[in-house]
Amino acid sequence: MSQSLSNAKRLLRDAKLLSDNKRYASAFALAVLGLEEIGKSILRQWNLSNYSSGHLNKQLAVSSLLIVDAVIREGQKPRRGMIDPAEVGRPRSDAALKRIIKAAMESEAGHFSQSVDAKALDKMKQFCFYYDGVLEGAGFHPDRVTYADVEPIFKMCVAALSEIEDNQTWWLPRSCFLRRARAARNDPHIHHPSRLRGDSGYAAARQRGLRERDQRARRAHNLAR
Repeated sequence: MSQSLSNAKRLLRDAKLLSDNKRYASAFALAVLGLEEIGKSILRQWNLSNYSSGHLNKQLAVSSLLIVDAVIREGQKPRRGMIDPAEVGRPRSDAALKRIIKAAMESEAGHFSQSVDAKALDKMKQFCFYYDGVLEGAGFHPDRVTYADVEPIFKMCVAALSEIEDNQTWWLPRSCFLRRARAARNDPHIHHPSRLRGDSGYAAARQRGLRERDQRARRAHNLAR
């Protein structure tokens, strides 16, 4: 086992202890650090250590591994109508591929992958680690983080570790990672993500906090005149 994976498991054990004691914000942040250590190990297996310096690339490595696995699993489920029995042994039709990919993107791995692409995972980790007065002023406090936020990270880490142990880190997720990493590096836009559960927008909360802060400053200025 690589040192990165050993460290990942240590971080995840500590995150589980925090979660068991209802310290969910700290558990979330630590679990993401564990996930990033898994991503570092994956990148080294892919001979892409030069990509391992950025947090986003480590998250992309894990999500690329899992989303490709989700697509493959969905493609092997004829009982869900993803594969027409008449097409067995023939290349997939465009319609069948679209159904498979859509189902994969609606899976837990798909939602996780989308949160990584939107940089929501990294923003949430930062929010759980560091104080942000603007967000707190808008009612967006680390105490609002619950087990429902932490559990998906644990699940993704367990799934990724299982894939690594089964030697499933092949060329297809590697190619998927390279495409996404290059797209993220060339993206000129700043992403303002929602929380992973999507029930309270990170960007919306921060903008609301900024407006409220400006309003308080104007009121104080008017009173001082």
